[in-house]
Amino acid sequence: MRALGVTTLYVKENYYPEPFGSMYTAVKPLLELQSIECLPTKGGLDFEVYEAGLQFDYDLDKWRHERGRGRNHIMFSMLTHWRRFYRDWRRPWLHNIPVTQGDYSLCFLTWRWRDGSRVDWKKVYASIPRPVYFIGLPEDHELFEREAGQIEWVTTMDLLEMAKLIAGCRALYCNQGVALVLAQGLGKEYYCAFKPGKTNTMMRTPNEHDLNQYKQYEKTDH
Repeated sequence: MRALGVTTLYVKENYYPEPFGSMYTAVKPLLELQSIECLPTKGGLDFEVYEAGLQFDYDLDKWRHERGRGRNHIMFSMLTHWRRFYRDWRRPWLHNIPVTQGDYSLCFLTWRWRDGSRVDWKKVYASIPRPVYFIGLPEDHELFEREAGQIEWVTTMDLLEMAKLIAGCRALYCNQGVALVLAQGLGKEYYCAFKPGKTNTMMRTPNEHDLNQYKQYEKTDH
């Protein structure tokens, strides 16, 4: 958005279970701290939205037609789609996040983008320096405890709250999802179980560690 000169973003109000608000309320505090005005909209580019008079310069979903989108990082595909040359696109892009540095680790695990994964989260969890806390939605927390063991859950109501926690932690242990993006945007140390066969969320920076490459975390067949 910075490369395109975007100053206002319309976000669809997809609602989460109570009390977590919507996609709009989740992203608004973080985006506005980055000097991008965030406004709600009812839906996609359909007749109802056009009738409401919504005007915009870029549809940020259009990059999905770009070739190599399962191979190239999502941001690189976006820059390619809109023909923007941005030499330092791998550098941290989230700024002015209030943080209190802490001696803790974080975990985030979602059920999405895990097809074919051989990462054993019970082994990963056992290796993480304590204290360690979980961030994410309630169903994500339940999934992690089912796979890895009991862990204290820290509730976050929006992405700015999550970003603050990630900014202060020693490292994040995750799979592909919003927590990974925040860690990349902050330049934090992270260990990620990337979806096998996909590289479109890999930054290939020194703070990135691929859990798929650690033999000690591999699932054991019985």
